[in-house]
Parts: sequence; C-alpha cells; structure tokens
Amino acid sequence: MNKTKVVSRPSSSRKPMVLKAKIANKTRVVKLPARLSQRGENLRLQLFSDINFEGDRIVFNAGEVAVRDMRILGFNDVLSSFRMRNSDERREVSLVLFEDINYQGDFKIYRGSRNIRNLVDEGFNDLASSLVFVARRISNSRVRQIQRDRRPPGAVLEIRR
Repeated sequence: MNKTKVVSRPSSSRKPMVLKAKIANKTRVVKLPARLSQRGENLRLQLFSDINFEGDRIVFNAGEVAVRDMRILGFNDVLSSFRMRNSDERREVSLVLFEDINYQGDFKIYRGSRNIRNLVDEGFNDLASSLVFVARRISNSRVRQIQRDRRPPGAVLEIRR
C-alpha cells in the first residue's frame, strides 16, 4: 500500500510549527522550531518514491522548507520523481537535492516550477538525503555556502532530528 505524508503550515504564524505526517490512516505529529518562513506561501512540493509520480508520497504545503535528514520522514535515498511549483511566480522557485544529510555531498539544483518524472534520467535516483526548497532562484555559490554553514538560507523552516 502506498503511503502519503502531508506537511502543512499552521493557520497562524504565531503558533509553534508542527509537522503533521499522515501515513496511511494514521497521523504522526512532530513539533518543529517556530522559525517560519514568510516567503513562499504558494509553494508546493510533492516527492515520490517511484518514477512517474507513483509510490509513497510526501507533500509539502508549508512554504519554504529544508529537510536536514530525510530519515526523519522515512524518505532517505528513495526519491525517484517530484513535482514543484510556485503558483505566484513560476520561475521563482528552487529545489536543491543533496546526496548526504546536513546538506552535504553532491547536489542537484532544479529551478522554476516543473515536474521531474524520472530521476534516473537526471542521475540522482534514490540518492537524496537532504533538501532545500525555496521561493527564489538559488545560485550554485549559495548552495556551496549552505554546505559550508550546514544550514539553510534565511528564515527557511528546517525539519531536523
């Protein structure tokens, strides 16, 4: 049976951030730091464990987000396809996939709203262990700074262990 996990922003930015992961018919709640991004309210990211947008799925509806270690979501080294969009500014969105946890290792940057149905073709299938998803076009030099600092840019919500 395929599983879906949904990550949503709370209605009020004054409340602490809570990760609600719905797995099959059960909901798992993980408390996160109350460091919310004010950008990217119209961002959406869907990650799939299989090619062609199939298999287990994680949906992010929480604006800008970074995942330091995909193991917390049970999605380490399984990403095979994804959909990303910014419904306000289609070009102003970036997803950076990192091969290792803590934003380390080889990385691949995707810019602009897009659907990638097969990461095998991209040379990054089943490799992602951390990610950064933001409402702007991120440069290679900014990614290298993220790797040096070992933290996401600005006020991006970070999901970590």
